Amino acid sequence: MPTYRYLKGYTLDPSFSTLLSTYTVNEKVYRVRWEDGVEPGPKGDYVAVIDFDPANQCWYRPVDINHVEVLSQNGLSPSEGNPQFHQQFVYTIAMRIIEVFEDALGRKIIWRPRLSEDDTGKYNEEYIPHLKLYPHALLEPNAYYTPDKKSILFGYFKAKDLLQGINVPGGTVFTCLSPDIIAHEMCHAILDSIHPHFIENTNADVGAFHEAFADTIALLERLNNRDLVVHQLAFAKGKLDNESIFGELATQVGQAIDYGHTALRSAIGIQSEDGWERRVPDRTALGNATQVHDRGAIFVACIFDAFIRLYDHRTNDLFRIANPNGSPDRRLHPDLVQRLATEVMEISQNLLKICIQALDFVPPCDITFGDYIRALITADFEMAPEDDGGYRVALIEAFREWGFQIDRVNTMSVDSLRWNPTSEMFDSEFDTLALSIIIENLKPIIRELLGLKDRKNIYEKTKEINAILHGIITKGLDPQKKGENRFASSLTDYYSAYDSQLGSHREKIEQMKEMHNPDWIGFLEKLGLLPTMKHEHRYEGEPIPFNPDFKLQVLNVRPVYRSSREGMRIDQVVVTLLQTMRVEKNGHELDGLKFRGGCTLVFDLSEKSVLNYAIVKRLGSQRRLKAQLEYQLGMDNVYLNQASYMDSDLAFQPLSIQNLHAHE
Repeated sequence: MPTYRYLKGYTLDPSFSTLLSTYTVNEKVYRVRWEDGVEPGPKGDYVAVIDFDPANQCWYRPVDINHVEVLSQNGLSPSEGNPQFHQQFVYTIAMRIIEVFEDALGRKIIWRPRLSEDDTGKYNEEYIPHLKLYPHALLEPNAYYTPDKKSILFGYFKAKDLLQGINVPGGTVFTCLSPDIIAHEMCHAILDSIHPHFIENTNADVGAFHEAFADTIALLERLNNRDLVVHQLAFAKGKLDNESIFGELATQVGQAIDYGHTALRSAIGIQSEDGWERRVPDRTALGNATQVHDRGAIFVACIFDAFIRLYDHRTNDLFRIANPNGSPDRRLHPDLVQRLATEVMEISQNLLKICIQALDFVPPCDITFGDYIRALITADFEMAPEDDGGYRVALIEAFREWGFQIDRVNTMSVDSLRWNPTSEMFDSEFDTLALSIIIENLKPIIRELLGLKDRKNIYEKTKEINAILHGIITKGLDPQKKGENRFASSLTDYYSAYDSQLGSHREKIEQMKEMHNPDWIGFLEKLGLLPTMKHEHRYEGEPIPFNPDFKLQVLNVRPVYRSSREGMRIDQVVVTLLQTMRVEKNGHELDGLKFRGGCTLVFDLSEKSVLNYAIVKRLGSQRRLKAQLEYQLGMDNVYLNQASYMDSDLAFQPLSIQNLHAHE
C-alpha cells in the first residue's frame, strides 16, 4: 500500500483564489498518511465526515476518495460549490493536524472516551473510534468542537451586504473551507482528548489557553507550506513584521461578518483607520485583558514574537550580505528568498513541536499560562539541552516583554522556569522505593503497549495499565489492612496475583514492611494528593462540607518515544493522577463545587528508570482553592463545554452547552 495519499485543497481560503496576487499559491496538493479501507464520507481510522445539512433537511452524497477517478487526480479540485470537495477538504486538514500531533508526541491520538452512567450510578467509559466532522451542520457564522458529541460542527452563512474585503455581498461563506478554522477546531478536540479537565474554567487562563493553543498551532502549521512562505517573503521583502498573511487567520470569515474588516485573528498587527499597525509588546496588556480571546491573543502574539526574534537573529547576516547599503526598498534575489524560506520553515516547525510536546509537561487540571510557559521551557530542554538555536531564550524574552508573570518564579531565566528536578522533592528512602516500584512495574507492560498498532487495542491496554497503577496506589491505603506496614503487606497481596510481575521487587517490598504507613501518606501528599481528611478547607471562616470520599483517578499512562533536535532518543512515560473534592448538592452556598488536584509524573524509561519531573497541583492548597472561588463566584460560573472558533465571552455553565465564540 502507498505511504501517503495526495489530496487537493486551499492553502488559505477560497477568497484568495480570486486575487491575482495570491491565486497561484492558494491551492496545493496536501500529503496525508495513507489509511487502508477509507469508506465514502470520507470515514477512516480517526475521523468520519458526516454531511447532513439541517437547514436544508438534506444529506449530501459522500465523497469516495478511493474511487479511481478521484484517486488518480489527487482528489477533487477545490470548489466552493461542490459539497463533496468540502467533505474531502475537512478530512484532509483533520488528518494533517492529527499527523502533526502524533509526530510531535511520539504516540497515537486516542479520542476522549464517552462517559455514561448506568442504573447503579456507576460511570462507564465508551471507546470513541472516530471524531465526527459535520461540514454543513450550522446555518450561522460559527464552528465548534463539542465534547459531548465528540464532533466538530462547521457552519455556513451569508456574508453581510457590505462592500468590505473581497467577499461578494450576500455570498455564501463556508467555515469548512478555511484550513485555519479546521485546524483550530481539531486542536480543541485533540487537546480535550489529552487533557480532558482543561475545559473546566477554574481561572482566567483556562479558556484563553484553549484558544491561544489552537490559534498557535494553526498559525505555525500554515508556515509548513513552502510556496506560500516564498510568496509572502518576496511580498514583504523578507521582513516578518511587515504586513502579510503570515500571522492572520480566517480572513474570508473575518471579512464576511458585519463588523469585519480583515482576518478574524492577527498575531502580528491590527487594522485601524490609519491602516495596518504592527502590534508591539505591551507589559500591561495581559493585566488589563479580561476576555478569553483578548488574553489568548496576547499569548499568541508572544509565540509569534519569539518566532520573529529567532528569524531576525538567524537571517540578519544574510540581509547584510545581500544589501550592504541597507536600502529599504530593495527587492530580494529569488535565491535569497528561498534561503529565508528555509529558515522560516525550520523555526516554525521546531516551535510547533515545542508547543505540542509541552502538553506532556503541564499539570492535569487548573492550567494557567504560567504552567504552560514552564512546560514550554522544560519540553525544549528535554529536546535540546544545549539550545544552540536559542529557542528558550527567544521565548523567555518575548514573554518578559509582554508582561507575563509566573507564579512562584522569581526570575525569568531558563533555570527558574524549567520545572524543578525531583531529587529534592522525593528525598527519603521510602520515596525512592515507592517510585521504583511504580516505574519498574509499569515498564514491562508499557513495552507491550509500544508493540500495538491498533488504536482500540492501545486504548484497552492503557485502561489495564491505569488499573494496575491505581491498584498500586490505593492498595497502600486499604482500610481493611491494620497496622503501620499495611502498604507493604497490601502490595505483597496485590502482586501475589501477578507472579510474573513480582520478580525482583519482592526484596524491595520486604524492605518497605519495616517502614511506616505515614511515609506512604507523605509520599502521596508530595504528589499533590490527599490520602486522608486531615486537611480542612474553609470558606469565609467556615469548613467547606466536601464529600470525604476523595476518589483518585489515574487519568493516563502515556509512553513517549521521540528523537530530540540534537539527535538523542527520548524514552519516557508520562503518568497523570487526579483527585477530586466535591460539595454535594444539599443546600450549601457552594453546592456543586469541584476542587481538583494531582500531578503529572514524567519517568525516564531508560536503564536509569528515574522520575525526571513531578508537576503538581496540590489538593491541599488553601491558596489555590481561594483563588478558584474568588474567580468563579465573581463571574457567571461558566463551563467551556463547547470550544468554537468565532468571538464571544467564555461560557462555562455546568451541564449546559454554550458557544465560545459565536457571532450574532
